[in-house]
Amino acid sequence: MPFFFAPAPLGGGLILRIKTVRRFRHFSLHSAAEIKKRNRELAMLYLATSGTFVALSLYFARGESTVRKIIKETTEIIWNVLKDIHMPVPTQDQFKHIADRFELLWNLPNCIGALDGKHIRIEKFPHTGSENFNYKHFHSTVLMACCDADGLFTVIEPGFAGRNSDGGIFKACAMNYWITHGGFNILSPSPLRHDKRNTPFPYYFVGDEAFPLFVKHTICK
Repeated sequence: MPFFFAPAPLGGGLILRIKTVRRFRHFSLHSAAEIKKRNRELAMLYLATSGTFVALSLYFARGESTVRKIIKETTEIIWNVLKDIHMPVPTQDQFKHIADRFELLWNLPNCIGALDGKHIRIEKFPHTGSENFNYKHFHSTVLMACCDADGLFTVIEPGFAGRNSDGGIFKACAMNYWITHGGFNILSPSPLRHDKRNTPFPYYFVGDEAFPLFVKHTICK
């Protein structure tokens, strides 16, 4: 399913929350506090630097499979702790604010988001052939995303194979399903600011020529 984002300050409690969650989780790691601290440091260093598992395993004196497990468990905890704070489903008030910003900055009234796909360069995964080889001639995974008028993410959906086009990915992604089946809290149509006839106009998302034109479902080019 898509992931949602709403800006909010992180504060200083992330590590404390991870500690709290881990206290109630069962890990196949030693119970010593120093070991747990080092494991958190390992995961945070990976997230901050994108270092390889080989380099991290040498630096922290852990096996590669152990490094992989630590990172997986820690990132799952971070996601579970922060998802409802920083990635809730956008509300109608948030969509209204986004629409007001699009009109103010870009003269796009009733626009509630801009859709696009981003190719993120990766090393070729083993035994994947050309699955992630894109038209730009490098291996990638695609992030399908929607941003507001200020270029901040409001919805993201990562992990698509790089060989696919934006249009094909959008057709298959959960974001499309949410838009076309009313899963978002999109506002009811409202008149445009300078429309003297006060004709209700739907709120919509914009995208480039890779995306299909769905007037009925508020996706426009």
